[in-house]
Amino acid sequence: MSNRVTLKGAPQNDGYYGNLKSDILNDAPATAADYSQRIVDLPIDTPSLINRDTEIKNLEKNLKVRGGFDGYMWQAPRAGRVRGTNEIFIFDGDHSKHLYRHAYPNRKTMPVQVIDVDSKEEIHKLFVQTNKTCKTSITAEQTFVHSYHAGDESAMKYADILNESGMYVYCSHEDGGKIGDQNGVEIRFGHLRSAIAAAADRGMVSEAKNLIMKCQNPIAAGKPIPGELLRSLCLLFSAYGEFRPGKACGLEFEQFFIDVVGRKFPERFGKNVERDCRSGFSKSYRMAAGIAQEVIEYQKDNPGTFKAASKGAYKRVQTSDLKRLAKSRPARGKKKTS
Repeated sequence: MSNRVTLKGAPQNDGYYGNLKSDILNDAPATAADYSQRIVDLPIDTPSLINRDTEIKNLEKNLKVRGGFDGYMWQAPRAGRVRGTNEIFIFDGDHSKHLYRHAYPNRKTMPVQVIDVDSKEEIHKLFVQTNKTCKTSITAEQTFVHSYHAGDESAMKYADILNESGMYVYCSHEDGGKIGDQNGVEIRFGHLRSAIAAAADRGMVSEAKNLIMKCQNPIAAGKPIPGELLRSLCLLFSAYGEFRPGKACGLEFEQFFIDVVGRKFPERFGKNVERDCRSGFSKSYRMAAGIAQEVIEYQKDNPGTFKAASKGAYKRVQTSDLKRLAKSRPARGKKKTS
């Protein structure tokens, strides 16, 4: 989490939490000594209370992320202890428990944070509250930004494309919290990856982004660039190379696209043509196919347009070119950054 809280994206002064209200249900420890009193050595086989299945594949994933068991990253499980009966059940940290047992098969006990409760029912409530409502999952954007600062090679390549194309990925308002062109437009990291996967070469990402930004109302206030449309334009440029800037139909396609989008947001235009697409394309190609069909309808009323990209008896753009592209690779493509 960041050093200061934000309100509608704006950092607030230290200690300011707006109208946030909180009733204290149980006091938090005031000192490390108080906290340490909650950590108890419990038997390694302390049971859970109908927790989720702990799958070996998830244990393998946890170990793979770090390259092995790392005691510095390990967190003690949490358990509820029923007053009166002293029954103890783990409600959070089964993966931690089993990783510990696997790493130290000869140990008989492990440290566990124990919370005193009045009944087993409270332990069930703690399980739900902890796993459903009291955790904020890390986003793909946060993962990417931290991976970049950690020196991850693939993250560096994505950053290069962001800078080339005039876009950035946002993690937080703090220094280093935006990766890419600091004065560019925001893009979701998942959309960046899918656009790169759709593009025959990385230059198409910049070309698609620039075309969107040339529209009258390119992006709604406070919104990132429409990722599905960006990806679809990359697919079009891959299937119809003559549509690209600098190619025979580049200026013609640019003017056509800006005109058909008009004053609408390009994202809305993309959703509309995707909805109205009458072809047999899969969903991941339907928006690109819808734009191609718009070109074909335009050619019917304007013979002789888009000559360099046209084929067949009627000398028009062929959706079969896009279908061949779809067959040549998975619909969502493999991640690529070069």
